[in-house]
Amino acid sequence: MDLEHSAKHIRDRTFRELRGRLAGERRIVYQGFISHGPCTTRFLANAIALGILTVRPRATELLQAGLIELVGRTNREGVYRALSVREAADRVENARRPQQMQML
Repeated sequence: MDLEHSAKHIRDRTFRELRGRLAGERRIVYQGFISHGPCTTRFLANAIALGILTVRPRATELLQAGLIELVGRTNREGVYRALSVREAADRVENARRPQQMQML
């Protein structure tokens, strides 16, 4: 397998993995950030009629998965925006690229 084909395979696998992580409440929160963001988790909880104790843990999971990012702060709360799944997958691939080059 050549290097270009290998990189495409990794990118496609990463894309599928990120999409697969979006289920149930996590998907609702992610879609909420797409529709209402950038915003705080408190604002989003009100906008999508879910409890803050449901939204905040899902936001943390989405942040760790690289599907949302912190873009600012307001009143001691984080302001987050959603990344497209493709944008998130590209960021993962770009982060891996230096490690891949070291292996050559």
